[in-house]
Amino acid sequence: MKTISTAINAQLEAEQFSYFYTVELRLSAITLYYTDADRPVHYNDIRYTPAPLAFADIAYAAALSVDQVTVEFGNASLALSAYLLGEDARNRTIIISHGVMNAAGTVLGLTNLFQGIVGEWELTEDRATIRALNELVLWRKRPLRTASATCPWVFKGTECTYAGAEGWCDQSYSRCAELGNQANFGGFRFLPALMEKQLWWGRVPR
Repeated sequence: MKTISTAINAQLEAEQFSYFYTVELRLSAITLYYTDADRPVHYNDIRYTPAPLAFADIAYAAALSVDQVTVEFGNASLALSAYLLGEDARNRTIIISHGVMNAAGTVLGLTNLFQGIVGEWELTEDRATIRALNELVLWRKRPLRTASATCPWVFKGTECTYAGAEGWCDQSYSRCAELGNQANFGGFRFLPALMEKQLWWGRVPR
C-alpha cells in the first residue's frame, strides 16, 4: 500500500475545503441550477445560483424500491413559482449532487447523489417544495394498450385513415395490405409466431 509523502500531506492539511449541494431541475423550456453555497459555483461551464436549500423526508433502500427526497427551496423572489406554474413539471428530471470546493473557489468535483423525477410540488408564500421520486416509480405504470395480432383501430377512423371505397375490414394484416393501408396497421403482425416460443434472456446456454 502506497503512503502519501510528507510534503503532499502538508499541502493537503494546509488546504481548506468546503462542501456544498447542487440541484439541477430540467424543465421543458429551461434547466435551473441551484446550490446551497454562499456564492455562485461554476463547474463544467455551468453556473449554479446560490439559493436556500433544505432536504427532508429522505427514504432509500438497498433493494429495488422507490427512493424519494423532498427538496425545499427559498422562493422569496417567486422566480421558481413562475417556472413551476408555467408548465406541468411532473416527471421532469431532477438531480441532486454533492460537491467539494477548495479555498480558492475551485470546484474539485461533483458527485451525483440522487437522480429522479418530480412527483409533486407545492408553493407557499416564500418557499417551494418539490417531492422527487426515483425513476423506478415509473415501473408502476400500466400500459393503456395491450399487444394484439389484429388491428385495434376503428375501420376508416382517425388512426386507420383509410378513405377508399371498400366497406369492411376484419382488422387483419392481410386485409390491411389488400386495402393498401398496411402503413397504418396498428397490430403486432408477428405476435402469433412468438406464441409458446421459448425466449432466452441473456447468454444462450450451451
